[in-house]
Amino acid sequence: MATHTTRSIVKAFDLLQVACLLPRSASLRDVAAKAEISVATAHRILSTLKNVGAIRVAADGSYELGQTLADLRSRDIVEAAAARRIIDSRLAVTTRALGTSTRLATLDSQRMLHFVAGADRLADTSGVSRVVGARFEAYFHAAGKLLLSALEPGEVGEYLAAAPLVPVAAKTITNPGRLVAELRQIARLDYAVEDEEFVNGEHAFAVPLRDDKGTLIAALSASRRLPHAQNTAHIVHVLRTSANALAKDLHDEPKGVRAIGWLSAQLA
Repeated sequence: MATHTTRSIVKAFDLLQVACLLPRSASLRDVAAKAEISVATAHRILSTLKNVGAIRVAADGSYELGQTLADLRSRDIVEAAAARRIIDSRLAVTTRALGTSTRLATLDSQRMLHFVAGADRLADTSGVSRVVGARFEAYFHAAGKLLLSALEPGEVGEYLAAAPLVPVAAKTITNPGRLVAELRQIARLDYAVEDEEFVNGEHAFAVPLRDDKGTLIAALSASRRLPHAQNTAHIVHVLRTSANALAKDLHDEPKGVRAIGWLSAQLA
């Protein structure tokens, strides 16, 4: 059971995360709203953070990062920009190799699929529906199903219990048992296929992107309109090669593959 002290630490961390993502400064009410806590609680915690130099109060009464955290944030921004260039370059190469739209996606804290980066081919319109920065339910995307397949059985059960599986296209999986069976198959195969489950007339494929410890961080996917001549084995091979190359590209960056999570937070 969480203690009062533990809850206060968690709320303080939430406030710091909000502050780190602010463009400059924000009012007490704005900070409290973004952290989803009461104004009174936000004021109490911000006062403590101000006393230790983590937060400062501007002349107009708004809150902004203290100098030490501001310096760390600046370093994070530089590191994230470098990671973004690496990711965008790799996705562009993958798009040219496949002639499809490609996306890099994560699951957020609510288990929504979040497209954090992408590259498109002008002749292929499948990327139009997969907007970078947008969030979607995970169960009807190849990338989402791949990421869901890495959850523990109990977590999958919680996900299914949270909301019904609503059809959004001709072949959306709406039966929980069938989705669980598909997630198990995806876990075995280590890739996912989407067959007109999100948009009629579109296929998508996804493979995992893992860190050095083998932890699943994101999904690299490709989508395209039907009909297309490339077979699944070829597309999955190219995606796997690209995912491995991207992980290697990011290895020497300060945050490594986990920079993807930072980019996801920036798009929140």
